[in-house]
Amino acid sequence: IEAIAHIENHVADPGLLPALVMIAQSAPSEKVRQRAINELGQVAEKTEGSGVDLQPILTHMISIMASNQDENTKTHILAVISKMKTQAAHKFIFKFARSGHSKDLRRRAIYIIGTRGNMDSMQMLTELYDAEVEQEMKRMMISTFSQSKHLIGLEKLMTIAKMDNDMKLRMEAVTFLGRSKSP
Repeated sequence: IEAIAHIENHVADPGLLPALVMIAQSAPSEKVRQRAINELGQVAEKTEGSGVDLQPILTHMISIMASNQDENTKTHILAVISKMKTQAAHKFIFKFARSGHSKDLRRRAIYIIGTRGNMDSMQMLTELYDAEVEQEMKRMMISTFSQSKHLIGLEKLMTIAKMDNDMKLRMEAVTFLGRSKSP
């Protein structure tokens, strides 16, 4: 762990990324893997906006996530990717929310999208809601729509309240609309 902490001072070192990826993929300790994942995220944060292409870091993170069976590590990677401000990172989280293998991880991805609170996120959630079949996931999205400061969230709630096939979801949308301070 101390060696990984030392890496922080050598962000410009071209050997850094492969070393961090190797540690994140194969370290025997979950704590060490997560520290390496954190450092990959730090490298991304430090180089973001500097013109450096973050796609290789994102690609490595996605690869580590795909090859790892540990839910905690996957959750950790998802959290680190969510801090990346690239369109590719946002698309990955959207794709993961749509088709991730674990309900908990999908729920986490939906939460990440919802907490961004911007128009693009609300549009993503609208698309996710329309494609979703699980009531539990839809309920989570209804709650997120109700907290949106954008008109698209309110409009989606009204559409759900009027047209959703599931009466329970319609009623939930009506309840949130009743609590809304929008006219």
